[in-house]
Amino acid sequence: MFEEAVTRVTTLLVRHPMACLEQQCASLRFFCPDSCYSSVPCRSGTAFRKRPMPQAAMRGANAAVVGILGAVLSGPVWTSAILNPYDFALALIGLNLLVVWKTPPWVVVLLMAASGTVLQLI
Repeated sequence: MFEEAVTRVTTLLVRHPMACLEQQCASLRFFCPDSCYSSVPCRSGTAFRKRPMPQAAMRGANAAVVGILGAVLSGPVWTSAILNPYDFALALIGLNLLVVWKTPPWVVVLLMAASGTVLQLI
């Protein structure tokens, strides 16, 4: 089955060399909705950015992607990392550092790692 897929892709690339590029662009548009801005020619891109409806559609697509990623990542993180009230407090402190105080993420990671280590030793 794998050999058949490789043969089909090779045949496609030989017959239609731009097909691979088109497929990669489609994948990029799926996983990164903002790439639609860069794939639109400049003249229509400015018209696209000035209209409220396409802007609202892009904001909705971005919100959907963030929501899906948040839902997918929150379950495993919550079940494997938050085991007691102290872990929950550390997570809230880290979120507060990131969102409210705008602390750089690398500082928050270092602080939370050190805090988690200290809590584990106590």
